[in-house]
Amino acid sequence: MNGFKKYFKNRINEVIALLQRPKRKYRPDTFHQLRVGIKKLDALFELIKFCAEDFNRNKFFKPLEEIFQQAGKVRDLQIERSLMKRHFFLNSLKSYTRDLIKQQQQAKKDFFSVKDKSLISKIKKSHAEVAPFLKAISRNKVKRFLDEKRNEIKELLTNLDLQHEQGHELRKILKTYYYVVTNPNLKGKFKNSSKDKLSPVLGKWHDYDMMLTHLEKVIKANQDTPKNAKRFEKIKNRITVKGNLWLAKANKIGPSTEFLKSS
Repeated sequence: MNGFKKYFKNRINEVIALLQRPKRKYRPDTFHQLRVGIKKLDALFELIKFCAEDFNRNKFFKPLEEIFQQAGKVRDLQIERSLMKRHFFLNSLKSYTRDLIKQQQQAKKDFFSVKDKSLISKIKKSHAEVAPFLKAISRNKVKRFLDEKRNEIKELLTNLDLQHEQGHELRKILKTYYYVVTNPNLKGKFKNSSKDKLSPVLGKWHDYDMMLTHLEKVIKANQDTPKNAKRFEKIKNRITVKGNLWLAKANKIGPSTEFLKSS
């Protein structure tokens, strides 16, 4: 399936173009675009590993891993600040607001310290080394890969009361499955016309779960006044309720989703 060579080159060029963007031109959505581009590459690496056992997936993903994690920290803080401001009266918690801004500034600083010319050189080098392994991808192997991922997802969905860790694992496998099954090089062979309705719902749940994790750290640190501590507990309860609502919706959608049906 020679089309994967062009697809891989396009994804590499897309990531490099985002990394080469000047700091002043980085927008909140740029970090999201970069992470999506890297996730698509990682899904492809997982497919290559399935097709070629001697492919060292960890080695080739390593140059992208740190920048992916740093972009994720910036993105998580952006989402947290936006949601807190929209739903939880962030302006009334000035110390928490200052802490979020400070953390976001540090996360951006760390991101741009990692994003340098040497990183781009490593990515370009990995492109040259990965390309030969793409020949191992065949129609039958792609079908087996998708069948395996579909079974992993369905196994998680058989639990009608999806919990925290399972939610994160399901979300990760769904992304890999989605990026492979919607790959344009498959030319409709394995595509399903149904939309993936489950991943967006799990994404909403993940946002609130991430906020809850951070807020619990703040409460544990006990750095605020008793008055603010009570406010934080109220907010924590509201976040928990909202997160549970999205998880319940995921449980409802999961078993009946059409997206996982093979074509």
